[in-house]
Amino acid sequence: IAFPETYGLPGRRSSLADVVAAAERAAAHPPPAPEPPLFAFDNKIATSTGNKIHDDYTAPHVVPNSPPVLTEFSLGPPLSGANMHFHGAVFTGLVHGRKRWALLRPADAYFSTTPVREWLDSEAGRHPRLLHCIQRAGDVMFVPRNWGHAVMNLQTAVGVVNEY
Repeated sequence: IAFPETYGLPGRRSSLADVVAAAERAAAHPPPAPEPPLFAFDNKIATSTGNKIHDDYTAPHVVPNSPPVLTEFSLGPPLSGANMHFHGAVFTGLVHGRKRWALLRPADAYFSTTPVREWLDSEAGRHPRLLHCIQRAGDVMFVPRNWGHAVMNLQTAVGVVNEY
């Protein structure tokens, strides 16, 4: 679950090297369905690198002179991802891999603590207006403000997220 502390669940801090090693192990031997693989988000990537991430990546500006309120780095193995949730508008650039997106209109959006793989298998069918798409490396996904979304990595995925 992305940002488990938000849901009152215990979080875990790991080095990037540990996350990459776990992603490689999970890609070679996917865990059973009840155990979601480790997935990394770093929402302090811009500040912790002295904004050096912006040397390689320029955040899109939704509104002129309106920089993102949050820049995140994400890395995860196949079958990991983010549970159903919603927030401000985001642009998600995928550098490597493929992701499956499930989207709900704002009127249907909600927060779930169910891991994404389990949610897609059990709860997604309860939402007749659920939209799906596949994001591939090089694609940029835009999710408007308050749209619910769950994201599952279909391959090891590396991306950058900007929230506005």
